[in-house]
Amino acid sequence: MRRALRIVFRVLAVLAGLIVVLAVLGVYFVYTPATAMPQLSGTLSKGTIAVRGLQRTYLTYVPRGLARGAPVVMVLHGSGENGARIRSSTGYAFDRLADQHGFAVVYPNAYDGYWDVCSVAGDVNVNGLNIDDV
Repeated sequence: MRRALRIVFRVLAVLAGLIVVLAVLGVYFVYTPATAMPQLSGTLSKGTIAVRGLQRTYLTYVPRGLARGAPVVMVLHGSGENGARIRSSTGYAFDRLADQHGFAVVYPNAYDGYWDVCSVAGDVNVNGLNIDDV
């Protein structure tokens, strides 16, 4: 009987700990304010490009006074994300670096939020489409 009670108390302690961790994470994700937009010198523009018959979208940040022939940095988002979200979730870090070091930033959006890196080398396709993001 004592052994059974100890096991029950251990299970309850683990569950209580798990509930506390989940509560803390919930508070963090629900109440953490979005990153404030920093003072940036340049402009953000939206664009589209047709690739193999599909319209692809992207954001471009170009600092004011950017030199002709300056480098371009492409920032690829994670699965299920988009360019605008990675831009804000990084605290606009790439835009701020572009202002400081003189380069343009492009945030392309994957088709339906997922890059299709396997369609060329393997047999995985995005919704049956042969998309080659590479």
